[in-house]
Amino acid sequence: MHGAQSTKCAPQRGYSRASRKNASIVSGTLIWLLLVALVRPKAVLSAIMRGNFHRFETTHDAMPWFLYLIECADGSIYTGIATDVDARFEKHSSGKGARYTRSRKPVRVLASFELVGRSEASRAEYWVKRLSAIEKRALIAGVRTLESVMPVPEPEENPEV
Repeated sequence: MHGAQSTKCAPQRGYSRASRKNASIVSGTLIWLLLVALVRPKAVLSAIMRGNFHRFETTHDAMPWFLYLIECADGSIYTGIATDVDARFEKHSSGKGARYTRSRKPVRVLASFELVGRSEASRAEYWVKRLSAIEKRALIAGVRTLESVMPVPEPEENPEV
C-alpha cells in the first residue's frame, strides 16, 4: 500500500456522535419547555398532566392554537380551532369560513381555550363537538373545564424485566 492513504480513523473518545445528538435534542427540549412554561404555564401544566412532552420537541407546535365556540343566529353553537380566533371569526362572518356558519350567521365568540399545538386543539375539538348544547354552555360558563371533557389517557403498562 505504498502511496495510498489509509481510511482508518482514530477511535473517538467520550460519547458517540449519536448520543451527543440525542443529548442535544433532550437539552434543547428541556430549555424549550422551560421557556414555554414561563409564557404559557397553563398549557405546559396541561401537557404534563397528559404526558404530552413530545408536543414541545418541534418548533411548529410552538405557536398556540385555540379551540373556540361561536354562537350562531339560530342559537346553535359552532366549535372550531384556529391560531387567530378574531381573524377566523371574521372569516366566518364574511361567509368564507365553515359551511355550517355560512347558513347560520355567527353572532359572537362565546369562549376560546388556548392549547399547546394543533394536535391537542384538534383532539379537544373532537371531544367538545360531541357535547350537547347544554354541556357546551356549561363549558362556556366555566362550570366544566376543558380537561373534564377530554378522556384521561390510560397509563402505559411496562412489563417488568
